[in-house]
Amino acid sequence: MGDGDPLAVVELPLAHARDIEGAIRGKEPASALWQALELVNRRFAHSKDTYELRFMALPEIFITALWLKGRRSQFIPTRAGHGLRPKPRVLGRNSFIKLVRTMRGRIKTLLNEEGRTT
Repeated sequence: MGDGDPLAVVELPLAHARDIEGAIRGKEPASALWQALELVNRRFAHSKDTYELRFMALPEIFITALWLKGRRSQFIPTRAGHGLRPKPRVLGRNSFIKLVRTMRGRIKTLLNEEGRTT
């Protein structure tokens, strides 16, 4: 960490992965992840619900999020659109699906304007 802010995020495969190209992310993704983790700590540290912490990436539509997998899954987007790093907020399943559908629609529209298909 530099000046109290994370400098990078490194993805380490659980299995024996041969290709880890793109496994290092810079300061913006690291900071967004750090802020999301701080929100998880503040909001869920004393929750009676149990969650499994996961990270979700939907690169085709530029969405990444912390996923608190549980009986009532929660999502904290760390990226929502090309280059957009939203302020950390907790989304329920339905709100997260709405975000995914919205971004998918935007990407599809942009590709159609360029004459490409999804």
